[in-house]
Amino acid sequence: MEKQYLFEAEKFGLSEESIHLLRNRFNYKSIRLTEIDSIYIEDGKDIKNWIWVLSIGILLLAFVVYDINNILLILNDENTYHIYLERFLIPIFPFLLGGYTIFISLRNSKVMKIYSGNNTYYFSLRKLMKSHEYKPFITHLQKVYQTAKIK
Repeated sequence: MEKQYLFEAEKFGLSEESIHLLRNRFNYKSIRLTEIDSIYIEDGKDIKNWIWVLSIGILLLAFVVYDINNILLILNDENTYHIYLERFLIPIFPFLLGGYTIFISLRNSKVMKIYSGNNTYYFSLRKLMKSHEYKPFITHLQKVYQTAKIK
């Protein structure tokens, strides 16, 4: 299978004349470079709504603290004679999920913001950086879209 785009990240692909928005590597919308008002590439959070993901992670960890406190109260209760093992396993999944969501919400990378009319698109360039295609991508982008601002 030949390469469909010159550069491809998780959510977009770049061809000679367009930026293609992708879902599961399939193009669902194409934006011609002539329709784009401005492109900014800068350091930023890897995901767009990182504050929501961070708050969910904090809430999950708060639940873990609350649940462990309840477990300790059950253990210290003199009227408790039988505790099921599953009760001790309940906080493990929220702890792992909360830790992961906090980790991904605080992850930084290079991001590309595209402004086209009333629409704003936010893309992480993490995949390009990991595959060492970031510098060729920047060089090509500056060649085809001279007004791209890169910090």
